[in-house]
Amino acid sequence: MFVAYCLVSTVRIALDLALSSGTDLYRSYPHDRLAILTYQMLFVALTFSLFVMVNRRLIAGLESDISSRRRADAIIRLRLSLWEFAANHSVAALMQRALDEIEELTGSLVGFYHFVQEDQNTLSLEAWSTRTLAEFCKAEGRGLHYPIAEAGVWVDCVRERKPVIHNDYSALPHRKGMPDGHARVVRELVVPTFRQGRVVSILGVGNKASDYDQRDVEVVGYIADVVWVIVERRQVDEEILRLNTQLERMAMTDELTSLRNRRFFFAQGAEEIRRSLRYQMPLSAIMLDIDGFKSVNDAHGHSTETRFSSALPGRCSPASGRSTWRRVLVGRSLASCCRTRRARTR
Repeated sequence: MFVAYCLVSTVRIALDLALSSGTDLYRSYPHDRLAILTYQMLFVALTFSLFVMVNRRLIAGLESDISSRRRADAIIRLRLSLWEFAANHSVAALMQRALDEIEELTGSLVGFYHFVQEDQNTLSLEAWSTRTLAEFCKAEGRGLHYPIAEAGVWVDCVRERKPVIHNDYSALPHRKGMPDGHARVVRELVVPTFRQGRVVSILGVGNKASDYDQRDVEVVGYIADVVWVIVERRQVDEEILRLNTQLERMAMTDELTSLRNRRFFFAQGAEEIRRSLRYQMPLSAIMLDIDGFKSVNDAHGHSTETRFSSALPGRCSPASGRSTWRRVLVGRSLASCCRTRRARTR
C-alpha cells in the first residue's frame, strides 16, 4: 500500500508540472518548479524512511516477544522436568542436570554449583556440569569445604548480595589465579540464592560467546531457586527418614546391651509365623533363662553384667548355614528364632 502511495505521489507531481497552466503557482520560473519538485521528492523519501524505521522496530519487537515466549516456555518445561528427574535421582545428579540445562538456555560452556554453609563464611563445591568435567575442568574438589575469603572473584555475589556479571574476566583487578586443571574463564555470571536473609547456594555459568545480560540473570536466578527448593525438600525428606529410622531402632533395641528387645521379639515373631505358614516352612524358637546375674553384678559390677549380656548371643551359632537367626533379649532371657528350609523330625 505504501508503494502505491509513493507511485501516486510521483504521478501527481508529473501531472502538476504538465498542467502548470491551470495554476498561478506553476506559471513561475523553472527554478521554482524545481524547488517544488525537490520538496515533493523529499517528502516521499522522508515518509518512506519513517515507514521503514517503524516497520523495523515492530519486527524487532515481535521477534523479541517471540524469543521471550519461547524462553519462558523452555523454563517452564525445565522446571517440570527437574521435579520429575529429582523423584528418581540423587541430589548430585539433579544439580548436574540443572547445570546442563542452564548452559543450554544461556549458551554457556561452564557451570558450577556451591552450597554456602550456615556460618556464611564456608563454601562446599557440590556439582560441575557434564560438559565442564568432560572438556574443561580436571580439578578435584567436589564436597570440599573452604573459606569464602580464599575463593575467587565469583564470590562477589555473596559479598554484594546480588548477582554479578564479569564480561571481561581478565581485566578484573581483584581476580585470583586458578588452581591446576581449572577451566579457563573468559566471562561469567554468578547468582546467589537467598533464604531468610542468608545466602544458601551459588550457581554460576561461564564462557558464553557473547556478553551476559539481564535476561541471563533472570533465567539463571529462577532455575537456581527451583533447584534449591528441590534440594531443600530432599534434605528435609532424608532427615525425616533418618530420624524415623533412629526412632525405630531405639524402640526395638535394648539400651544397655544393644540387643533387640521384647517389642521386636513379638513384632518379628508374628512376621516369622506368617512367613512360615505362607511358605510351609518350619519355625523353631529357643529361649534360654540366664540365671546368676545378681551374683555377677555383686561380684564384678553392673558394667561386667552388661558386657556378659551383650557377649552371650555371639556364643550361639546357627544350627544350619541356611538358617536365619534372630536374637533378642527379653528381660533376662535370651530368645533365638531359627527358620530353616527343611523340616526336622528331631
